[in-house]
Amino acid sequence: MKRITLLIFTLVFGLAVAAVSDAAAQSKAETPQAQPAEPTKPAKPEGKPATLSGEVVDLNCYMARPAGATGAEHAKCANDCVGKGLAAGFLTPDGTLYVIVGSNQAPANPKVKDFVGKQSTITGRIMQHNGVKAIDLATIAEAKG
Repeated sequence: MKRITLLIFTLVFGLAVAAVSDAAAQSKAETPQAQPAEPTKPAKPEGKPATLSGEVVDLNCYMARPAGATGAEHAKCANDCVGKGLAAGFLTPDGTLYVIVGSNQAPANPKVKDFVGKQSTITGRIMQHNGVKAIDLATIAEAKG
Protein backbone atom coordinates (compact mmCIF):
# COMPACT_ATOMS: atom_id res chain seq x y z
CA MET A 1 0.00 0.00 0.00
CA LYS A 2 2.86 2.35 0.81
CA ARG A 3 4.40 1.60 -2.59
CA ILE A 4 1.18 2.47 -4.43
CA THR A 5 0.80 5.72 -2.43
CA LEU A 6 4.46 6.63 -3.12
CA LEU A 7 4.04 5.80 -6.83
CA ILE A 8 0.86 7.93 -7.09
CA PHE A 9 2.51 10.80 -5.20
CA THR A 10 5.58 10.66 -7.49
CA LEU A 11 3.41 10.55 -10.59
CA VAL A 12 1.27 13.52 -9.46
CA PHE A 13 4.37 15.51 -8.46
CA GLY A 14 6.03 14.80 -11.81
CA LEU A 15 2.94 15.90 -13.73
CA ALA A 16 2.70 19.08 -11.68
CA VAL A 17 6.35 19.97 -12.35
CA ALA A 18 5.88 19.31 -16.07
CA ALA A 19 2.74 21.47 -16.20
CA VAL A 20 4.41 24.38 -14.40
CA SER A 21 7.47 24.11 -16.65
CA ASP A 22 5.29 24.07 -19.80
CA ALA A 23 3.24 27.07 -18.60
CA ALA A 24 6.40 29.04 -17.86
CA ALA A 25 7.79 28.28 -21.32
CA GLN A 26 4.55 29.38 -23.00
CA SER A 27 4.39 32.55 -20.93
CA LYS A 28 7.95 33.43 -21.88
CA ALA A 29 7.23 32.81 -25.56
CA GLU A 30 4.07 34.97 -25.47
CA THR A 31 5.59 37.87 -23.55
CA PRO A 32 6.76 40.53 -26.01
CA GLN A 33 10.36 41.43 -25.52
CA ALA A 34 11.05 45.08 -24.81
CA GLN A 35 12.46 46.87 -27.80
CA PRO A 36 15.14 49.46 -27.21
CA ALA A 37 13.63 52.94 -27.47
CA GLU A 38 14.58 54.95 -30.48
CA PRO A 39 16.55 58.00 -29.49
CA THR A 40 14.48 61.13 -29.82
CA LYS A 41 15.76 64.01 -31.82
CA PRO A 42 16.31 67.07 -29.67
CA ALA A 43 14.13 70.07 -30.40
CA LYS A 44 15.81 72.73 -32.42
CA PRO A 45 16.40 75.73 -30.18
CA GLU A 46 15.51 78.03 -33.03
CA GLY A 47 12.17 77.84 -34.75
CA LYS A 48 10.82 79.24 -37.96
CA PRO A 49 9.40 82.79 -37.60
CA ALA A 50 5.66 82.91 -38.22
CA THR A 51 2.53 85.02 -37.91
CA LEU A 52 -0.63 83.04 -37.19
CA SER A 53 -4.30 83.98 -37.06
CA GLY A 54 -6.69 82.16 -34.78
CA GLU A 55 -7.82 81.98 -31.18
CA VAL A 56 -6.19 81.48 -27.79
CA VAL A 57 -7.71 78.45 -26.04
CA ASP A 58 -7.10 76.88 -22.67
CA LEU A 59 -5.71 73.45 -23.38
CA ASN A 60 -7.37 71.82 -20.38
CA CYS A 61 -10.92 72.41 -21.66
CA TYR A 62 -10.03 72.18 -25.35
CA MET A 63 -8.50 68.72 -25.03
CA ALA A 64 -11.42 67.46 -22.93
CA ARG A 65 -14.23 68.95 -25.06
CA PRO A 66 -12.94 70.50 -28.29
CA ALA A 67 -16.40 71.27 -29.69
CA GLY A 68 -17.43 73.49 -26.77
CA ALA A 69 -14.16 75.05 -25.66
CA THR A 70 -13.76 77.85 -28.18
CA GLY A 71 -15.28 81.19 -29.04
CA ALA A 72 -16.89 83.92 -27.01
CA GLU A 73 -19.20 81.43 -25.27
CA HIS A 74 -16.21 79.79 -23.59
CA ALA A 75 -14.08 82.91 -23.09
CA LYS A 76 -14.86 83.43 -19.38
CA CYS A 77 -13.98 79.83 -18.46
CA ALA A 78 -10.87 79.89 -20.64
CA ASN A 79 -9.77 83.22 -19.17
CA ASP A 80 -10.14 81.77 -15.66
CA CYS A 81 -8.16 78.64 -16.59
CA VAL A 82 -5.37 80.54 -18.33
CA GLY A 83 -5.33 83.08 -15.50
CA LYS A 84 -4.78 80.23 -13.00
CA GLY A 85 -1.73 79.14 -14.99
CA LEU A 86 -3.19 76.24 -16.95
CA ALA A 87 -1.58 75.73 -20.35
CA ALA A 88 -2.69 77.96 -23.21
CA GLY A 89 -2.79 77.03 -26.87
CA PHE A 90 -3.40 78.78 -30.16
CA LEU A 91 -5.96 77.25 -32.51
CA THR A 92 -5.76 78.19 -36.18
CA PRO A 93 -8.77 78.08 -38.55
CA ASP A 94 -7.47 74.87 -40.16
CA GLY A 95 -7.57 73.11 -36.76
CA THR A 96 -3.84 73.17 -36.05
CA LEU A 97 -3.17 73.60 -32.34
CA TYR A 98 0.02 75.14 -30.99
CA VAL A 99 1.12 75.17 -27.37
CA ILE A 100 2.00 78.76 -26.48
CA VAL A 101 5.34 79.05 -24.72
CA GLY A 102 6.90 82.20 -23.35
CA SER A 103 10.09 83.62 -24.76
CA ASN A 104 13.19 83.20 -22.63
CA GLN A 105 11.29 80.87 -20.28
CA ALA A 106 8.94 83.64 -19.16
CA PRO A 107 5.31 82.61 -18.66
CA ALA A 108 3.10 83.41 -21.66
CA ASN A 109 -0.25 83.28 -19.83
CA PRO A 110 -0.29 86.88 -18.55
CA LYS A 111 0.27 88.10 -22.12
CA VAL A 112 -2.39 85.93 -23.77
CA LYS A 113 -5.21 85.59 -21.22
CA ASP A 114 -7.06 88.69 -22.43
CA PHE A 115 -7.24 87.21 -25.95
CA VAL A 116 -9.06 83.95 -25.18
CA GLY A 117 -12.23 83.58 -27.20
CA LYS A 118 -11.22 86.39 -29.58
CA GLN A 119 -9.81 86.19 -33.06
CA SER A 120 -6.17 87.17 -32.69
CA THR A 121 -2.88 87.38 -34.51
CA ILE A 122 0.19 85.94 -32.84
CA THR A 123 3.82 86.15 -33.90
CA GLY A 124 6.73 84.05 -32.78
CA ARG A 125 8.85 81.09 -33.69
CA ILE A 126 7.21 77.77 -34.58
CA MET A 127 8.83 74.72 -33.02
CA GLN A 128 7.94 71.05 -33.32
CA HIS A 129 9.22 68.12 -31.28
CA ASN A 130 7.87 64.55 -31.20
CA GLY A 131 4.59 65.60 -32.83
CA VAL A 132 3.93 68.57 -30.53
CA LYS A 133 3.74 71.99 -32.17
CA ALA A 134 4.48 75.13 -30.19
CA ILE A 135 4.88 78.83 -30.80
CA ASP A 136 7.42 80.82 -28.83
CA LEU A 137 5.36 83.96 -28.24
CA ALA A 138 6.74 87.26 -29.46
CA THR A 139 3.56 89.36 -29.86
CA ILE A 140 -0.20 88.94 -29.77
CA ALA A 141 -2.94 91.36 -30.84
CA GLU A 142 -6.64 91.24 -31.56
CA ALA A 143 -7.26 90.51 -35.23
CA LYS A 144 -8.23 93.49 -37.36
CA GLY A 145 -11.35 93.46 -39.43
